[in-house]
Amino acid sequence: MEILGFEISRKKDELRTKEMPSSPSFVPPVDDDGTPVIQQQSGFISGGAYGAYIDMEGGIKNEAELIRRYREISLVPECDSAIEDIINECITSDSSDRIVSLDLRDVKLSDSIKNKVQDEFSSILSMIKFNQNSHELFRKWYVDGRIYFHKVVDGKKPKAGIMDLRNIDPIKIKKVRNIEKERDPKTKIERFLR
Repeated sequence: MEILGFEISRKKDELRTKEMPSSPSFVPPVDDDGTPVIQQQSGFISGGAYGAYIDMEGGIKNEAELIRRYREISLVPECDSAIEDIINECITSDSSDRIVSLDLRDVKLSDSIKNKVQDEFSSILSMIKFNQNSHELFRKWYVDGRIYFHKVVDGKKPKAGIMDLRNIDPIKIKKVRNIEKERDPKTKIERFLR
């Protein structure tokens, strides 16, 4: 940044200690400040639309509609109050302010592996800022009935492990199954492999 002929910049060592992965992610990074992401297409900022519907038949056609219905129901004040009571009962911390911990006492692994698992567990919790966001994460899971994260790994340095975890809206995830078939050359009948 240049102001009045002077250049103001950060020192190289003050930049983020963790580099962003070179692998692209299909999920945009989310800042928890509540600012919506507006995608720009060919120079124009696309507008948003909000719509509501009522299903008079009462039938749910797919998971996305089911999640939308759960979210609508969670906005009813009585339901919201009940959900908040459930979350407050579930999310508690112990005397050392830990909300969740990993107990590996009965696992038959070496101490060095247990320490590595504990370190990775702590690293994952810090990536999703679990201590600050546990209430919101649990609410998303409880209302939607599912929660998904995209594990971002640096394509150039995969041994560095998971670089970032990004929450994915469950409406945008659809479970699919790829069934492989094989045609018998003699009978020309297809059969399923599994």
